Amino acid sequence: MKRILGLLGGAALCAHSAAALACGATNEPFYVRSEQGPTGGDVPLNAPLVVELTESTDGPAEPHLSPRLTLVIQGSGEAVELGPAGSAPHLMWVPVESLSPSTTYEARFNSGYEGEPDHSWEFTTGRERQAPLSLEGKLEVTLETAMEPSIVCPPNRCVCNVNDCLAACRSGAPTPVTRARVKLPRALSGFGRRAATVWLTDGTPYDFAESTKGGPDSEPHEVSLGEYATFDDDGNAQDVRITVPEEAAPYRPCFALRVSDDRGDSVEDSLCLSEAFPLADEPAPATGQEEAQEPSTTSSACSFGIASSPSSQVALALLGLLTLVRRRR
Repeated sequence: MKRILGLLGGAALCAHSAAALACGATNEPFYVRSEQGPTGGDVPLNAPLVVELTESTDGPAEPHLSPRLTLVIQGSGEAVELGPAGSAPHLMWVPVESLSPSTTYEARFNSGYEGEPDHSWEFTTGRERQAPLSLEGKLEVTLETAMEPSIVCPPNRCVCNVNDCLAACRSGAPTPVTRARVKLPRALSGFGRRAATVWLTDGTPYDFAESTKGGPDSEPHEVSLGEYATFDDDGNAQDVRITVPEEAAPYRPCFALRVSDDRGDSVEDSLCLSEAFPLADEPAPATGQEEAQEPSTTSSACSFGIASSPSSQVALALLGLLTLVRRRR
């Protein structure tokens, strides 16, 4: 049995869009600008331009966000070519070429709402580039036994109204499951906040290159489950736990990691366990790594996947997704 399971990557707009697709068209939220950057002096030559938005109820009945940003060298008015790389509420533009050293720039932003005035600010570059996002270490995975309550949700109530779904779901007796504890490598350098997406798939690692094209990866996975993680200022993240579903036939669990920063740069890593799941013996703590890929730099995007598992795991994963959507919005 297969189901579509949306992993809504990187911004609250992804969750809003998924809900609109599932439940019919809804009005866009109305946004107001809350902060922008960079500002001040000694700005890295490869810095992105960021505008943070927050939702507001004080707006038109049918708002249509159409943001634009221009960047010019102060004095000469020479325009800088920018490439958009973010989505609401975290808007971002990346200069196509490095900024000039020791130069003052003027940025001008407009949300595109009717009658909205431009907002401008200035910043001055330094002489250095910021080190790119990188990973220190590799993915590590340990299988553990755990007890989880079985969760049963009524059909057709979990698509459009998260609160109704959660209220209608009920817990059954705890059942033994196998969890993968995924230890993430440290995320170093890069710009601003760093966040991770971890995918569990069968047979081969999740293909992020395909997901950036607007759909799931091209591999015919029977298992495709995702989780989010964030990093602290020192680049450390808490371990990610994913319940490993049992399928009709044993399969080799594979794990894929993508870490992204505020510039939209990403680094990736992956591994596949050496033994098939379920194991022949009880899953005592075990680790395995095989065919781990070298980190590579790509662009970030929302991604979607397909998963399958027994009915009790379907309900459990669905509840986890709804909780994820509520937390991200």
